[in-house]
Amino acid sequence: MKRRLIMFILCILMVGVIVMPASAESAATKAESYINVNSEGDCIVALTVTLHLEAAYESLTFPLPVDAANITMNGSSVRTVKTANATEVDVAKAINGLVGDFTVRLDYTIPNAVKVVPFENEEGKQTAYLQLELPLLSGFSFPVEQMSFVITMPGNVKWMPALTSVYRQSSIESDIPFKIDGTMITGNSIVPIQDHDSVLLTMVVPNDMFPSISTYIRVGNPELVPMLVCIGVAIVYWVLFCRTWPLIRRRNVIVPEGISAGELGCHLTAAGAAGAEDGDLVLLVHHHDHFVVIVGPGAVDQIVLIVDQGADEIVLSAQMQAVGFYEKVGYENLGELHYDQDCPHVTMKKKI
Repeated sequence: MKRRLIMFILCILMVGVIVMPASAESAATKAESYINVNSEGDCIVALTVTLHLEAAYESLTFPLPVDAANITMNGSSVRTVKTANATEVDVAKAINGLVGDFTVRLDYTIPNAVKVVPFENEEGKQTAYLQLELPLLSGFSFPVEQMSFVITMPGNVKWMPALTSVYRQSSIESDIPFKIDGTMITGNSIVPIQDHDSVLLTMVVPNDMFPSISTYIRVGNPELVPMLVCIGVAIVYWVLFCRTWPLIRRRNVIVPEGISAGELGCHLTAAGAAGAEDGDLVLLVHHHDHFVVIVGPGAVDQIVLIVDQGADEIVLSAQMQAVGFYEKVGYENLGELHYDQDCPHVTMKKKI
């Protein structure tokens, strides 16, 4: 009798082991995304994830798109780590090493989710169109049992989106059916999404929906020819009307009109002469029966010279700021301070 009882108990235990379901694994039981795409091409995402954990995890991260920005978790800032394919968000703080079901809300922004895609049209010309590239999942380490999304566009949706499994590199539209209603796209998965899989939504969008994004494709340097023409015109103008070559210093030898080399007591004023405005006119001297204008790095607005035939000295009136220059070239400061148009001058002399 005792032996039969033991056999009966063993049979019950074996049947229980066979029919008992396997223990549940850790997973994301639900991932719900509410996404608003603005007219600048940025996506504002609110993602709510429900986690079922069968074991305590001291470290656990949830992946977001690699270019996600302004990330918060449950309304507070959170630690993130950038990897090659995702931005890993540390959700261990919200779980605190416990076992069970947990809900985490992640808010973030995907900047420039609307891309400019270049292509060559039938005429062989380079053109472009706009395409929305929106990651819905970015490869969570656990399976996602159910995923849903609601996307609001800035205008009515005109073209059908495409859903692709990045892990399988194939379309999964049969696994995640969706519908379009005006400006909204809604979808729900009907089969679990495998662990480490990513889901990408792509859709061609009209240009007028995103007026701030230009589809202009630059081909070559179209502005180069106009620039070269402008440079050539500027050079010709300089040569013809400015009558000088740029960046070349030179000496001009001229005979002042109406004044002979032998005129005695010649009193000349150089105000308004060529170069005087920039302070380049330095000396006007009598040399070998003609007058010589020397252009140099002076800072003189007005120079008064008294030149006599056979004279042995040059006397001039110099601004105070130019005294140092004249002293370097051999002029003596006579110390006779006077004012010309409210500007202090001194008389200077040099033996010749």
